[in-house]
Amino acid sequence: MDSNEVSLLPKKGGKLVLTIDEAYDMAGGHGCYQYVVAIAVSLAVFTNIFYLFSIPLFLVFPVVLDENGKRFEDSDTACASPYRYYQDPEFNYITEYDLLCNQFKASIIPSTFQIGFMIASLTLSNIIDRLGRIPILLLEQCGIVLSLSGLIFFNSYTTCIIFTGLCGFFSFFPLCYTFAYDSNNSKYVGFYSSYIGITYAVGEILVVGVMWLGIKWRIACLVMIMLCILFLIFPWFIEESPRYKYSKGRLNAAIRTFERIAKFNGRVFTSDFTLKDESETSTKAVSFCEQLRLLCQGWIVIRLIICGFLFFTCGFIYYGFSLNVHKFIGNTYLNALFNGIAEIIGVSLAFILSKYKGIRIPLLLSYVITCFALIIQHWQRDHQVITNSAMYVGKFSVSSSFTMVYMLGGELFPTAINSTCLALLALCESLGAILSPILGDYEIIFMIISIICSFVAAFAVVVLYYILRKKKASTDQ
Repeated sequence: MDSNEVSLLPKKGGKLVLTIDEAYDMAGGHGCYQYVVAIAVSLAVFTNIFYLFSIPLFLVFPVVLDENGKRFEDSDTACASPYRYYQDPEFNYITEYDLLCNQFKASIIPSTFQIGFMIASLTLSNIIDRLGRIPILLLEQCGIVLSLSGLIFFNSYTTCIIFTGLCGFFSFFPLCYTFAYDSNNSKYVGFYSSYIGITYAVGEILVVGVMWLGIKWRIACLVMIMLCILFLIFPWFIEESPRYKYSKGRLNAAIRTFERIAKFNGRVFTSDFTLKDESETSTKAVSFCEQLRLLCQGWIVIRLIICGFLFFTCGFIYYGFSLNVHKFIGNTYLNALFNGIAEIIGVSLAFILSKYKGIRIPLLLSYVITCFALIIQHWQRDHQVITNSAMYVGKFSVSSSFTMVYMLGGELFPTAINSTCLALLALCESLGAILSPILGDYEIIFMIISIICSFVAAFAVVVLYYILRKKKASTDQ
């Protein structure tokens, strides 16, 4: 923001009156402080999703031998033999807890992670909005360390289920979106939705690389613990965003934070300033009752319902591809790798299209493409090249959808209840994610639900934007 622009800003009592976005611009825009925040968010995303994407690789079919040392090629043949043993009893979950002949018990593990995540969505959302983003981020990292330590040192299927659920509870990654949004000018909402989506996919690829090297699952858990400990250095350099502080009515604290951000970015405020609120709904909700009142407004409820279905569809299909990757034809590691690459392309394209074309048409097309990819994948399931290609296209398109629905989540709701709304949407996502590993054992049911949901989601996008346009027209009048 140059001096000419500053001179044109309104003043009150001799102070500049700035919006939050104008204050971010005067504090250096997207400067060094925002880069540190981006690195911290990336590391938080890695720690939150590393274990999730490790789970299907922990369920890869192991080397199973008969009494003569001959390798079994599939689980059906191996389970039919009374004489079988694992070449490496500590290779993964299958060997550790003898889940080879009980696929249902194996599918419960990734679903348990999502159940923990769902409970976090129900319990942490209001706490995040009341206590702040950074304390909960620190709580998450410490919780993940304790949960992974439990997985390493307690050796039973029951404790595996318990600590996997705890990992899911403490891996509440929507908080990363919220913290990134709050720490930047609102024009970067789309960028950070895409940035975190790409970070998510890069994390998936790194997991594949780590596991493909033959690193055993307990060693992989130790790697995750080290990443969590590394994150603990960042609160020394970052703090609660001024946007969050202002949403709590802490005007002076928000102004002081802007001044510290400006100093970090090599800028100095040349005059006193105060902040004004130009949001659609007042963001100064400081009590639970006021937050509940905001949440129960009709226009917010309608948006939550429609977006909730969009999130459920994304969660069901996205995790259906990711958490069932070990069940698809071909090399599991290659499939997971190509899924990650397809996700990076999808997220990047979603950002570019939404920036220049808006979200409505790209989001609609992404659901339509997902629907057709699922149909082709099921129709040609006996042809490995075709069905795997359709899977990659489906992962590409549903990843695009995921990025854009999180953009919507960041834009449609007031700051004071933004974490709460994102948490409710994440709850819908986790419901889909819980069902997808279990229904992955029933391919026809999984495909039918996925196809119907993607088709209805495309229609829901049209309805949502019709409602938004209608509300805007009534507001203008």
